[in-house]
Amino acid sequence: MFRRQTALQKQASKAWEYIRKLFGLTLTRIVLVILIVLIAFPFVLFYFLKPESENDNRYGVTFSNKYASQIGLDWKDAYIKVLDDLGARNLRLVAYWDDIEVTPQNYNYKDIKWQLEQAEKRNANVILAVGRKVPRYPECFEPSWWRGMSSEDERNKELFEYCKNHPYIFQIDKTIGGSDFEIEIYAQSKEHFKEIMQRLQDKFSMLLKNYTGLFRVKIRYLQLN
Repeated sequence: MFRRQTALQKQASKAWEYIRKLFGLTLTRIVLVILIVLIAFPFVLFYFLKPESENDNRYGVTFSNKYASQIGLDWKDAYIKVLDDLGARNLRLVAYWDDIEVTPQNYNYKDIKWQLEQAEKRNANVILAVGRKVPRYPECFEPSWWRGMSSEDERNKELFEYCKNHPYIFQIDKTIGGSDFEIEIYAQSKEHFKEIMQRLQDKFSMLLKNYTGLFRVKIRYLQLN
């Protein structure tokens, strides 16, 4: 037993000697310094460049009448409770294309109109999501007749016409008191996108004064092929 302990002590002593020699090498010291710098650098960077906290954050909610119905709620009752019981005053509302234009060129805006009217009564701020890609799974909501169209150009034309003719893109500025809205657009290239946005700018000149800014902010809503 004594001999075994002695052998272990000798091995430990040799190992310690090897470690001392290893750390005595200049290259090893350089590698250690580099590792320490790499580990510490993100923390130092975050300390000096950490974002400043905003004190005037305005939180809001997205309300989906479609999803409320899917989980078995009376969506109108749920919406009123969001406004009155929860006290939400910053809203994102969704104009679902498949509910509004069930058949081509026949538009039914009663649901989104009612939601906007209730928000207006309470002086709420509204962002209106319009187009094909809007909140809630599966994100893209289009009428069945649109999916059945064989020509991509025709589908793009119908989507553009739906957005162009949506009355609440015009009215949201004066009825709610805000000019924010979302539009999902198909574009084959940046040039094609700018062409579409120019046409929208001509149509909605009071709302889209700077489509370049909209391009930078809303690019995530685009379907670029």
